[in-house]
Amino acid sequence: MAEHLPTQVARFAQRCVLATLSIAFFWAAFGIARNWRHCQWLSVGIGVGTYVVAFGVALVFDQPFGPVLIAVLIVFAGAMKIARST
Repeated sequence: MAEHLPTQVARFAQRCVLATLSIAFFWAAFGIARNWRHCQWLSVGIGVGTYVVAFGVALVFDQPFGPVLIAVLIVFAGAMKIARST
C-alpha cells in the first residue's frame, strides 16, 4: 500500500536533518584536521563525545535528550570558535 504524501515528506525531512547534523561534525573538525582521514576521526570523536555528554546531562537533570544534545552542540561550537580565535 502506498504511503500518504505527508508521511513521505516527513521521512524526507528527517533524513535531511540527520544528514545536515552529520555534515556539521565534519565542518567542526575540518578547521583543525591535518588531512581527510584525520578529519573523519575527529568528526567521529566529536559526534560520540557530544552524544555521550548530552546523554549524561539529560539523564542527570531529567531533561529530554534532543534539546540537550542541541545545547551541547551549540556550547561545543562556541568553545571551538573561541579556541580558534586565540
